[in-house]
Amino acid sequence: MTDLFPLIARQRRAVADLLGSLDESQWATPSLCDGWTVKEVAAHLVMPFQVKLPGLLVRMVKARGDYNRVADEFARATASATAPEALVALLRANAEHRFTPPGNGPEAPRTDIVTHGLDIGVPLGKAPELPDGTVNEVLSFLMTTKATRGFLPKDRVPGLHFVSTDTGWAGGGAGPEVAGPAGSLVLAITGRRAGLDGLTGDGVAELSRRIGA
Repeated sequence: MTDLFPLIARQRRAVADLLGSLDESQWATPSLCDGWTVKEVAAHLVMPFQVKLPGLLVRMVKARGDYNRVADEFARATASATAPEALVALLRANAEHRFTPPGNGPEAPRTDIVTHGLDIGVPLGKAPELPDGTVNEVLSFLMTTKATRGFLPKDRVPGLHFVSTDTGWAGGGAGPEVAGPAGSLVLAITGRRAGLDGLTGDGVAELSRRIGA
């Protein structure tokens, strides 16, 4: 079985390189994560290295089990208190960290860094390079039930057939087709409305409805 962590480390370093190239105004740019700036997404990316499991459990209790609230509070507080160069250094120093969330394997952190790299890079016109194999495997993971643990709701992909026009990947059901660049598919499947702009096919209207666009 392929060890995914070297691939995850490569993507973390690519995102760190991207972040390290930004000026002050670019750090403040709205990302594709609703309500978060580029800097807040960067802060979210270092959360697994800064908050250990016991601390996360305490935060979850205070948030009454709402992980999204925990993540949002951490991202905003950390972005406010941490210099951009420190966030870059944290991400780079922990590139080889082997964190996996409870109930999921390394497919989850790989999907997280790929998706958030797009969240940061697309609005800036600087999306990090994604090897075809990596983005295809992320798309395959998003078709699984495991991906519903944090990346998309259970009703997002059933009954739709997805085709990547630039990497040769295809997956999903036998229903209406949603086709477009792999990066656009990742964004749309994970609920980013901006991803819909690059998609075509009979299933786009239904996917749009499902993500509330």
